[in-house]
Amino acid sequence: MLSAAWRKNTSDQYASAWRKWTSWCAERKVNPISASLSDIINFLAGEFQQGKQYRTLNVYRSAISMTHPVIDSHRVGEHPMICQLLKGIFNSRPPQPRYSFTWDVSVVVGYIKSLGANSTLSLKVLSQKLAMLLALTSAERSSELAAHDLRFRRFYPEGVVFNLPCLTKSIRSGQNLKQSFHASFPEDKNLCVVECLREYEARTKDMRPVIAGQENKLFLSIVQPHKPVSSGTVARWVRSLLQAAGIDTSQFKPHSVRGASASAAARCGVALSDILALACWSSDSTFRRFYYKPVLQPEASRAVLSIPKQ
Repeated sequence: MLSAAWRKNTSDQYASAWRKWTSWCAERKVNPISASLSDIINFLAGEFQQGKQYRTLNVYRSAISMTHPVIDSHRVGEHPMICQLLKGIFNSRPPQPRYSFTWDVSVVVGYIKSLGANSTLSLKVLSQKLAMLLALTSAERSSELAAHDLRFRRFYPEGVVFNLPCLTKSIRSGQNLKQSFHASFPEDKNLCVVECLREYEARTKDMRPVIAGQENKLFLSIVQPHKPVSSGTVARWVRSLLQAAGIDTSQFKPHSVRGASASAAARCGVALSDILALACWSSDSTFRRFYYKPVLQPEASRAVLSIPKQ
């Protein structure tokens, strides 16, 4: 139960950090679960000098602190010297956001529209299109899209709702499991996530289990035996569609859809409270600091320079 307090991603991060720490200790014949304060400081400082970022070193600190006895009546991660070191690391190399601007959602929407009717698309392209439409209309992560299960899907006149059957990154203790809503778009069936979802379900019906109550994940592998796909596969589908639409995928990762869609909603005048609820952000500072990005508009800047002299 104690180890279950960590989510899978956190456990994986701690495991990687612990391997790094124990390897460092083995080279110096230091016991990793009873090291001195100076050893821990030297390890973190050395990793910083090798180029590690503040966020990574914070994970290292937490992993060591979880298994190490207290030092000077302090947990390792809360020791004043460790805190001062991490503050110095933060000031010396402040963490930078991945993106200073984002891509234009209308470019991707235009590309999706150009694909034509859902019925004419291959299963591969249909899968990519559905993943992108779900991401754009809900600002969901790839891990959340991969968790969608048809047992917990409900159609309504306004759209479709998925109740996620598992914990997600944004869910905290005491909160209900996440629910995602995707609005229908009757103005254009080729852009409607509900129409795309219905076509995908019809196309994959014979690939699905027939046992009542059995897990029935939305996204299935394109190739046999058509097993449920991982979040990494969903991310690759999203990346492929971004690339096909002309977005520079060497610069923008699949996770950028989350910020691009939310930023587009903000520019369209959607209330901030609705955007926060859509993406499960607890405060507007998270959205403004990490996700709200402008779209570069070089034409506006060039137009200023080309104004004729009066």
